[in-house]
Amino acid sequence: MVHASSTQSRIPHFSSIEEEAEFWDTHDSTEFEAEFEPVELDVANPLLHGFSVAFEGPVFDRILAAAKRRGVSFVQLAEQWIVEGVEKDEAASR
Repeated sequence: MVHASSTQSRIPHFSSIEEEAEFWDTHDSTEFEAEFEPVELDVANPLLHGFSVAFEGPVFDRILAAAKRRGVSFVQLAEQWIVEGVEKDEAASR
């Protein structure tokens, strides 16, 4: 919510992002703290999650070869196989 201020802001209105970037490149935001207003944010869960899996050499080599045959990266193939495995598991649970 924006509150009307009785004093003029020392932060100018900018006509472009470049103009604003130049202003903040040459000014310290702590000089303007009294003009800032707290805001509340709802932070969504990350869209992507990652994890690490260790494979023995021969297994890793087989996965790399399979990815190469398919023309995709190791990571893309691993993600595809995991999603397919989850979907198969869910179908079996129904």
